[in-house]
Amino acid sequence: MVFLRRVSLGKREYYYLFHTEKINGILEKFNLFVGEVEPTPKKLESLKANFLKSIQKNPQKLIPPKHPNVLATLQEIQERQGYIGELDFVKASKELGIPAIDLVGVATFYSQFKLAPPAKYKIKICDGTACHVQGSLSLLDILEKELGLKPGETTADGLFSLEVVRCLGICASAPVMLINEQLHSKLTIAKLNELVSELKTRK
Repeated sequence: MVFLRRVSLGKREYYYLFHTEKINGILEKFNLFVGEVEPTPKKLESLKANFLKSIQKNPQKLIPPKHPNVLATLQEIQERQGYIGELDFVKASKELGIPAIDLVGVATFYSQFKLAPPAKYKIKICDGTACHVQGSLSLLDILEKELGLKPGETTADGLFSLEVVRCLGICASAPVMLINEQLHSKLTIAKLNELVSELKTRK
């Protein structure tokens, strides 16, 4: 399956196609840089079809380089500053001798890497079984509308980020949410709205 992913680096956005496929018994990861403008649905279908044809014709040409230091380098950058920025990819590209776009492709394939500075308020809402039964998705819907975010995104002003986690291990207090590691339990719609309003006021 080929899917499109939007990558935000600083104030700029890039679009990539991703695909995984077993080649000679090894699961390979493919990525293709599309551009800085999101393709139309018709163009996207054409890009996906051509991407798959290119992989089937000459897969070795499209397999990203397996430089032994790529993951270690990216992990070191993120551990040092909490994210990997556009200039970090450029610098790492020069050090490793690998195109920056290939490094971005590696970083965006793994969810552990963050490509923007951490938000001031990092919101993690639990959707484990207990929280799900207690209405966590309704709370998530409110957060998305109030903050203008989807899970995995950060607001343009860097104030809020939103993440859905599978279980926080505090099922007896469901539904629960973390804001910068501070626990908020037994949430209700009214309580959530109050929290969001307070955070917006603080800024």
